[in-house]
Amino acid sequence: MVDDGRGMTEDEIGASRPTEAPLSFVLRPPFPLVLLLVALGVLLLSPFPDDRVAVGAVRAGDAARRAYDYPAAVNAYQQAVVRQVWNPAPWLRLARVHVVMQENVAALQEAYAAGSRGGFTPEVRAELGQAFAHLGDTAAALEQWRQVANELPEAPGPPRVGWDALERVAAGFYDLGVGEEAEALYRRLLMARPDPRVAYRLGLLLAARQPEEAGAYLRQAAHDPRFQAQADIVLSVLLQERSDPAEAAAHLGAAFARVEEWRLAEQQLSRAVAQRPNSARALAYLGLARDQLGQDGYAPLAQALALAPEDPLVHTLMGYHWKRLGWWEAARVEFEQAYDRDPANAALSAEIGLMYAARGDYETARIWLREATRLAPEDPAFWKLAARFYLDRAFEVAREGLPAALRATELAPDDAEAYDLLGWALYLNGDVAGALGALKRALALDPGLAGAHYHMGLVQARRGDREAARQAFARAAALDPGGPVGRLAQRELSP
Repeated sequence: MVDDGRGMTEDEIGASRPTEAPLSFVLRPPFPLVLLLVALGVLLLSPFPDDRVAVGAVRAGDAARRAYDYPAAVNAYQQAVVRQVWNPAPWLRLARVHVVMQENVAALQEAYAAGSRGGFTPEVRAELGQAFAHLGDTAAALEQWRQVANELPEAPGPPRVGWDALERVAAGFYDLGVGEEAEALYRRLLMARPDPRVAYRLGLLLAARQPEEAGAYLRQAAHDPRFQAQADIVLSVLLQERSDPAEAAAHLGAAFARVEEWRLAEQQLSRAVAQRPNSARALAYLGLARDQLGQDGYAPLAQALALAPEDPLVHTLMGYHWKRLGWWEAARVEFEQAYDRDPANAALSAEIGLMYAARGDYETARIWLREATRLAPEDPAFWKLAARFYLDRAFEVAREGLPAALRATELAPDDAEAYDLLGWALYLNGDVAGALGALKRALALDPGLAGAHYHMGLVQARRGDREAARQAFARAAALDPGGPVGRLAQRELSP
């Protein structure tokens, strides 16, 4: 049976139990012998001590994984592997955690270990594909995933063995831009059960070719708060009838960019520009999408700027291009050009402030960030941005950073990031008890927020609880492998 996240099943541990039947006699044995035989049968049919230890370790690992404590999950699953080295279940669980942690070589080894012990099931192949994809071996990833898609039935039957693996494979195809295969698998998944994430992604994939069907899926996804805002952005474009194919592609591509579906955005915007080469905004969005995909978006952005030198959006997107490259002064110039043409735009004030901050001019940066919160006083995003500016630099924390973080939590009481910033501000301001409470609230709202775990580690270290601090830093490092928070956490863990 597959990993259902609840611990090892009887089938997963049953192989350790002897299969011989208890002794039987033609003649009724004496009474004491009956008791002996009953006791012997109980021992034979009960799990060995190693079974109990392995089951407990796997259950502990599952609980740690649900709590995003990946190092603790790895430790627990490794204990299970030591006890039952022949059992594929803990090996597969180890592979899953290491995929999430982007420790992909370890994940490959563990997935192969699971396959060699229990067969290369769809679950095993799904993890192998994930590890290969993260390592950049797209061909090997697709080979594994296509075998999963071919092995599973078109429609699930009871029990739905392997169907969760199919969802992981569909997501893998989607992330790699293999649209046709992702679409086919998402259709199969929706035949099995309603799922807002699957409906949302299928709606995106169909938006350009079958807008009516896409609209139905997006409306289904919009019932879930996690996808409502993004689904509504794309739906608003689909509901507008446009006879010009180039214009339709440009608007859909811009909508994809707004919801950060960069691969789909690049496809639609390339189509729009091919049909209408002088569309400045389509060119500008195309440059942005290519930048986000790791390509060079300068050429279409420069062409857009030449076509529409007075368009604030074009200047803004060129500013993002320079910002991505770390060319702060060039970015500031573009953002200020955009602001001169759109002075009511709070986002432009914020970006200008950040560019001044990047070159060390904190006083000027503060002026622009204050302007952003003045222009959009009810938007928590700008208060969070201002708070982060002060806290990142330990600059004016008590006078500016802490009030900004408090205002963000007032405007967004269910925002984990806002409470993380508040906890950090309180910590920097010397209020360790207050920081602890705010960070607990942040982690209750989002247990997977790496920054909150890192700040919790700092707070616990200040309180003198070294073990709690170590656990918090370990979680932060595992949740943001290779990222800025992860690197800071790893530095705290280093001797």
